[in-house]
Amino acid sequence: AVDKANTLRDELKLDTRFICTNVYDTCDHLDGETFDIVFVSIGSLCWLPDIARWAKLVASLLKPGGLLHIGMKTGTGEHRDRLGRLYSYYSEAELRSLLADAGLTSDGSWTGRDIGLSGEMSDWVVIHAHG
Repeated sequence: AVDKANTLRDELKLDTRFICTNVYDTCDHLDGETFDIVFVSIGSLCWLPDIARWAKLVASLLKPGGLLHIGMKTGTGEHRDRLGRLYSYYSEAELRSLLADAGLTSDGSWTGRDIGLSGEMSDWVVIHAHG
């Protein structure tokens, strides 16, 4: 996927960079670079064993005042969906607390309920937080 992304970048002459790494090792590949926006879509974090560590990593990647846009299914505990995928679920309050502990300020959110890839109805939240 990264090779294809780099091919498209070259064809389209985009000023981008794609890397493939363990998410917890991201900073090792960025030479201290920070970002205006970090975008995390639904389904990206449910696999991580240490979301608090991830939140601190993201906080370190944001420029002062930078925006974290995070979307995530909400719930409690861990369980498998109809497709057998194991998810770790957090409530909106837990997510806000994890972000605050990482030094991020949550300043907006919205919630919903939709049918996911598994065909099940799932609650979700999108939170905007700033560094």
